[in-house]
Amino acid sequence: CFVHICTHNRATIEANNFAGKERRHRSALKTTLMTSWLLRYINESEELGVGAEHYAEHYDELSFLKMPFNAIVNIGYILVFVYWIHRISYNCEFQNLPKIEKRFFIMMAIMAGIYAFVQFARITMQHKLLAMLDQWVTLPFFGLVIAWFVSLRNSNRRDDIRRARLVAFITSVSVLSYLAVPFLANGFDRVLCVHIIIAFALAMEFIYVFHKDLHRKSGGTGFHREFLEPFVKAIICLCAFVGLKLLDHWLASQSSIFRYCSGHFLSNFGDFLQ
Repeated sequence: CFVHICTHNRATIEANNFAGKERRHRSALKTTLMTSWLLRYINESEELGVGAEHYAEHYDELSFLKMPFNAIVNIGYILVFVYWIHRISYNCEFQNLPKIEKRFFIMMAIMAGIYAFVQFARITMQHKLLAMLDQWVTLPFFGLVIAWFVSLRNSNRRDDIRRARLVAFITSVSVLSYLAVPFLANGFDRVLCVHIIIAFALAMEFIYVFHKDLHRKSGGTGFHREFLEPFVKAIICLCAFVGLKLLDHWLASQSSIFRYCSGHFLSNFGDFLQ
C-alpha cells in the first residue's frame, strides 16, 4: 500500500508539473501572438496620430515640450489626484463610507495621476506606442464608472467579495475591449462611445432609482437639485471634452488664437473637470 501511495503521488506530481508547463507554454504563445499583433497595429494604424498634422497647436519639433499648452495642461490631472487623495484622507464625510466605496475614489484619483504622465509623454515624445497607451488608458476611466454604478446597485447584499469580483470583471472587460479597436473603422471612437453610452444609461437609472426610494421613504415629490447638479455638470464637461477635441482644427481655421490655445488644449479642462 505504501509503495502504491508513493507511486500514485509521484505520478500525480509529475502530471501536475507537466500540466503546469503546458499552461505556461500556451500562455507564453498567446502573449507573443498578442504582442506581435499589437506591434503590427501600432506600425500600420493611421488612427494613432503623431506629428504636427494631428494637432492645431503650433508645433515646434526642436523644443522638448513640442506643444507647450497641450503639455502643461496635464498638471490639471495631477491636481485632480491631489484633491481627491487629500479629501479622502482628511474629510470627515468619507470616514463612514464602506472600504469598497473609498477604493473607488482612490482608484479614480490614481488613474488621473497616471494619465497625466501618459498624455504628457505622448505630447512630448510623439511615439505611436504612447499614442496607443493614451487611448487604452482612457477606456478604464469610463469602465470604472460603469463598475461603480453596478457595485452601488449590489450594495444592499453586503457581500464585499462578490462586489469586488464583479468590479474586477467589468474593469477587465473594459481594458480588454481595446483589442477590438484594430478590427473596426474608427475603432477607438466606437469603443469609447459604447463606454460613454453605458455609463450615461447607468447614471440615469441610478438617479431614477435613488429618487424613487427617497420619495418612498420621505413621502415627498419633485426632483432634488443638489443631487442632479453634479450629474449635469459632468455631462456638460463631457460634451466639452469630446466637442472641443473634434473641433480642434476647425477652431484654428477660424482664429489664430486657437493655434496656441487650441481645441485639444481646452478639451483637457472638460476632461479632468468631469
